[in-house]
Amino acid sequence: MSKDCFTRLLNIIKPKLTKKNTNCRNCVSTEERLLITLRYFATGSSFKSLQFYFLRGHTTIRKIVYHTAKMLWKTLQPEFLPEPTREKWLDIAERFYSLWNLPNCIGSIDGKHIRIKAPPNSGSAFHNYKGFFL
Repeated sequence: MSKDCFTRLLNIIKPKLTKKNTNCRNCVSTEERLLITLRYFATGSSFKSLQFYFLRGHTTIRKIVYHTAKMLWKTLQPEFLPEPTREKWLDIAERFYSLWNLPNCIGSIDGKHIRIKAPPNSGSAFHNYKGFFL
């Protein structure tokens, strides 16, 4: 992510993530909260590894990621992933039909293999490249 993109995202979400310092402790900055969450999303690192990377407690990391992700969703979802209408679903189904000749289809999953028990005497007919039956 570029610095400009990070700054734009930070400006959008900053009002919802800003915390106040207290007499007992300084809060984790909004920038660091967003950075921790984006690092978690991008790498899939465990909270334990992020704990050492950012020098924050395991529970603190977990709470930051949970809260920031929730605020990102509440802030960005209406604009970037609005709830589809009936017309939108029909448009998607029509596009699947015109491109791939799949009627009544509104979505697909790429790269998912589901293991099954091979039918008797099927040989390699149901065997995939990952080495199991699909």
